[in-house]
Amino acid sequence: MQKLPSLLLALLMGPILAFAQHPLPTKSVSVFKNGTAFVIRSGQVTPQDGSYRIKSEYLPPALFGTVWLTSPDKNLGAVSTFVDTTEKEIMASDYFTSAKENIGKKASFLLKGSKEQDESVSGTIRDARDQMIAIESAEGWILLPASDIKRIQYQEKPDLTFTRKDAERLMQIDFTSAKPKQTVDFMYLRQGLSWYPQYRIDLTGDDKATLTFRAELANDAEDIDNSEVNFVVGIPNFLFSNMQDPLFNFGSMRPYMDDFAPRNANQNFLQYRADMAQSFSNVISYESAAGDPAGLPAPVEVEGESQEDLFYYSINGVTLPKGGRAMYTVFSREVEVEHIYESQLPANTMNSNSYLTEARTLPEPVLHRLKIMNGSTQPFTTGAAMVFRTENGRARPISQDKINYTPAGGKTFLTMTNASDVEVRHKENETARVANAKRENKVQYDLVTVSGEVTVKNHKASDIRLDVRRTLTGELKKTNPEWLLSKRVNFNSSLNSITDVCWELKLKAGEELTIKYEYEIYVR
Repeated sequence: MQKLPSLLLALLMGPILAFAQHPLPTKSVSVFKNGTAFVIRSGQVTPQDGSYRIKSEYLPPALFGTVWLTSPDKNLGAVSTFVDTTEKEIMASDYFTSAKENIGKKASFLLKGSKEQDESVSGTIRDARDQMIAIESAEGWILLPASDIKRIQYQEKPDLTFTRKDAERLMQIDFTSAKPKQTVDFMYLRQGLSWYPQYRIDLTGDDKATLTFRAELANDAEDIDNSEVNFVVGIPNFLFSNMQDPLFNFGSMRPYMDDFAPRNANQNFLQYRADMAQSFSNVISYESAAGDPAGLPAPVEVEGESQEDLFYYSINGVTLPKGGRAMYTVFSREVEVEHIYESQLPANTMNSNSYLTEARTLPEPVLHRLKIMNGSTQPFTTGAAMVFRTENGRARPISQDKINYTPAGGKTFLTMTNASDVEVRHKENETARVANAKRENKVQYDLVTVSGEVTVKNHKASDIRLDVRRTLTGELKKTNPEWLLSKRVNFNSSLNSITDVCWELKLKAGEELTIKYEYEIYVR
């Protein structure tokens, strides 16, 4: 097969390898986790007759109310968008178009299915229309379907490009001064960019770890060239993020009038608040944040900045074409950690007349949890977290979980593994009953006294902290050892209170301990 000349190959590959150059290069891109980004483009343009036009391929689907064009010289006039006829120089992308643009030139057409070089049609191209090519040869006129062509070989240099007139949307910027160069800032919010936080936690000791935070950027919007990128942490409120700005949308204006006062004005905020509440829902804390450590060292640090209720992590010099994906290390720092083993016992109920008195035959599940203190001045945003144990330069994967949003000075918990070598067994007995102790809504209730035992044993070769948690309905009486309490509101009954209890235990290697407690509960 004959090779393409290097010049032709360069012409073909050039548009693929190079970025489409926007007249205003990116200066800053602030990316939010909800799939939107605020883009700032800034640069100098050369007006003609006091105006400068930007072609449709560079007009973004900007969101309603977010488009701003400014000039540092304060000489910006009107900004308008409209449809105009423009001329484009494009390359012939198929054999029919190539033949049509080279009428009058001599060429040889190798046909599909031909095996020999001489099985071709040669002559002068006279016409090309409706996918048929008219060729004048020494033997006569030939009509050749474009679909039968395998290759065209010209006897003289062909025209590789041609000019086509198209209707195109344009944006025109008018200036109030006649300067030959004008500086323009073009700002807008758009969809199509998002970022995803990821954490790596390397356990380097019993109470220390290195936490590395990286941002994964997904760009399905437009080319970013040597720009500042801000990864934004927080809950943005963009009320009209589902509407394209009419400056770039040539459809009906009725949707804008209908949606200008949307019924769900706080929908975005409420959804983010629900997501945030879910992130915190599985954490019950009995401790004060006042004792959390601060001022931990930061081996690697990306500049961060707080703006109102949002936090910006900034990285400079980012280049990423449309459709690209990239990962960037935001920071890596040493953090204080605590290993906690946790068992959540089943809650008791008041739906039966008596309580089971036999011991549970199977051990209660025990989870190995990791408490991470954020001693920095910057928040942790919600993201996937991979845990490794790193010793002697070797990293062994332990688990993957999620780090929830953690403010500066706060703490977060993540689940590592099931701890099969920490044993927890639990049983309860009804030890007393007072019949008809209380009447409510014409229903008689007995007062039942319940005694319980929780037996725990540490089969590990090291000391551990074990938290045994349970939600108890009833009036708590006594316990040994002491428990930590967190009261709830019982909306279903005024007879019995509901309390979350937690026994925080320090167990030495091989140690066994029995918790004894008692409470009273009204039952029908």
